[in-house]
Amino acid sequence: MTGRLLVLVVLACGACGTGTSTSADAGETLVLNGSSSGSSTSGSGGGTSSTSSTSSGGGSSGGALDVAIARRAYLGATAAYEIPVTASVLVVEAVYTASYLGANGQSLVTTGTLTQSGNGQVTYSATPGDKLRVEYNNNVTVEYTINEINGNFTLDSNAFFTEDYTLRFRYANAALADVDVVGTRTGGNQQGSVAGTMILENVTYQANCTRQGTVSSQVGSGFTRIDSADTLSGTITTDGFSLTVNEQVVTGYQLSNGQTANDISRTINNTWTNQGVAYALNGAVIRKSFVDGVAAQLDSSWRAEGPLTRGGTQIGGLGWGQDAVQARIWIDVGSERTVLESHPVPQQ
Repeated sequence: MTGRLLVLVVLACGACGTGTSTSADAGETLVLNGSSSGSSTSGSGGGTSSTSSTSSGGGSSGGALDVAIARRAYLGATAAYEIPVTASVLVVEAVYTASYLGANGQSLVTTGTLTQSGNGQVTYSATPGDKLRVEYNNNVTVEYTINEINGNFTLDSNAFFTEDYTLRFRYANAALADVDVVGTRTGGNQQGSVAGTMILENVTYQANCTRQGTVSSQVGSGFTRIDSADTLSGTITTDGFSLTVNEQVVTGYQLSNGQTANDISRTINNTWTNQGVAYALNGAVIRKSFVDGVAAQLDSSWRAEGPLTRGGTQIGGLGWGQDAVQARIWIDVGSERTVLESHPVPQQ
């Protein structure tokens, strides 16, 4: 446990962003806020992700329904990967912080409350005794009920995931999820799971997904890199809707002298039904790259393509584009379009 205060940014109310964790020298104010930006140390996601949908006029009501249902499937699979990965980063950061404030870094503290005041100052209290609560000054509260947390806490928090670890906890955020999360790394192998409820665009889903794959890491002076390749599988359901997830997710995360870089590649072979109608997004590929949360290498690294089918017949597909402000990934059916993700681009 190092004698450092940590800056935590928690995913509070959005499905497709990820939290950012950095550290500040001891004695500086710990900042905890409820916004979503940046990327996690496990390498999932990057940039501030917007999930607001848009639709071009003139399409049929059937096309509008198709893209809306495809959007639900995409956001569900994205959240099933990003929520547990991000929550794992944040629970480690919270334990580091509580241990520093509550025990001067001499022992792990996994219960109590971290409270952010209006001026950003954070204090620790020892209650409750069965969970670790983080109270933000924007009225967001996140709770971690930690069943097991093992790893090398002599490392800086940014390097915690570069060695073997075990995490078993419940993540509760009333705006987003109430899920049991498991994550482990043993040598070059990692696995995890998420089970419980997720709230995406005011709809509550039941998620039961696992991920399993490989991981490698490098740590040097002012440098951390983690590369992973996972298979994500499982189910996400709500009334009348059932998604079967089958994705390969390859990520690279690098922190070098305070600058973060992320590369993300998703190969999607997901199927779902809505009110008995069968859909699929098979052989779809999404690739993204970010530097400090801003879209990077747009000409060479970005890609979004693959067919959307209904009842075995192609009706649309993925695409992407950029303007002077944002890079966007979307799905089209005829003249109907819904934006799945949007991220800031470099400004001249």
